[in-house]
Amino acid sequence: MAAMKALRFIACTIAWIAAVVCATWTFGALYFDFPKAGAFAATLFVIALLAIVIFVRGKLPKLALVFGAFALVAAWWLTLKPSNDGVWQPDVTQTAWEEINGDEVTIHNVRNCDYRTETDFTPHWEARTVRLSQITGMDVAINYWGSPWIAHPIVSFQFADALPLCFSIETRKTIGQQYSTLEGFYRRYKMVRPLAAPMLQ
Repeated sequence: MAAMKALRFIACTIAWIAAVVCATWTFGALYFDFPKAGAFAATLFVIALLAIVIFVRGKLPKLALVFGAFALVAAWWLTLKPSNDGVWQPDVTQTAWEEINGDEVTIHNVRNCDYRTETDFTPHWEARTVRLSQITGMDVAINYWGSPWIAHPIVSFQFADALPLCFSIETRKTIGQQYSTLEGFYRRYKMVRPLAAPMLQ
């Protein structure tokens, strides 16, 4: 009997921890990603959550409603799609695309900005032609900021007969938009795959 009670207690504790995690994620999804009225939608969710906890009888019905709300919001959240429409910041206005002709690849919209500081620069977009058979090496750089659990990898390809090209995946921010690590866990940012000349500062 004691063992069964202990198992039930452990199972109940795990279920409630999972419910809290799901409810927290749901709040964030509504707050950050719900169109136009995110704060209002998140507030309504908190009110509904409190009503469930206070007025619904029984642990299982309470858990079922919390997980049900999470499932509904997650199903909606997964339907959100990115868009190329936006007033983008100058260093992400263009997207790279390529033309392949056998061994030769022409890459359009290679970013090659003239940087004076991190935020003061003149954007330039170029077309580069390289040959895959002339790749001589590849360097991988990891850019950390803040937490060691969050990093930005950059791959640089070296060529025997052409300038290096760097490949990365970045957030595509609109004019005035700032990066937030917390918002980055949701669908707050579009992504872009820029190809760029190595940035020397």
